Amino acid sequence: MNTKKYNMQSLTLRIFLTQLVIIQSTCALSDMGDMDNTAIEDVAYCPYFDNRLPESRDDLVNCSWYGNFSCCTQNEIDVLFAITVPTDSNGECRTWLNYLMCWVCSPRQHLFFKHYTIAVCEDFCHNMYNACRNAVLDEVSIGKLNSNGIEFCQDRKFEVLPRESGRCFTFDPALELDSSASIRMICSISPFSISVLYAIYIYVV
Repeated sequence: MNTKKYNMQSLTLRIFLTQLVIIQSTCALSDMGDMDNTAIEDVAYCPYFDNRLPESRDDLVNCSWYGNFSCCTQNEIDVLFAITVPTDSNGECRTWLNYLMCWVCSPRQHLFFKHYTIAVCEDFCHNMYNACRNAVLDEVSIGKLNSNGIEFCQDRKFEVLPRESGRCFTFDPALELDSSASIRMICSISPFSISVLYAIYIYVV
């Protein structure tokens, strides 16, 4: 075999196996935190559910991105999602409302759920408002009821805080959904397969 070609294949294999080992190390971490890319302070717990601990929930449908470490069960989601959404709401609006209602599954809720009040991040309020401003609530469009996202959230009795506070609920679809799917796919590899690949990694590297 051509030496240059062999060296290139060996380098490619090393890079792949190194990335796999690094990503695999996040699987254990994903069981101790959600995908918010925000450090979970102290020990995560679920004040909305009498301070129980988050668990892995493989059956989550609406809030599946929290499946690795969730405060809620699918049955609890079914009850909460039975509430009425604004009429004439488009698909984007319903999607953002779905993100909001999934706060109940977040293992970070001990940071933003205090005294039966939810703190929502300003940027999330603005995104949700922009998606739902044409939806009708009490026979009036949300855009006429509120002039911006902060007003919209405050009228829903949410506390509104800047994301930098680290004490509010937010959701970034581009980040959360992509990273959740990627980690779930990698973590689904069997332990035996990982042990074999790790042995190859040690041999090659």
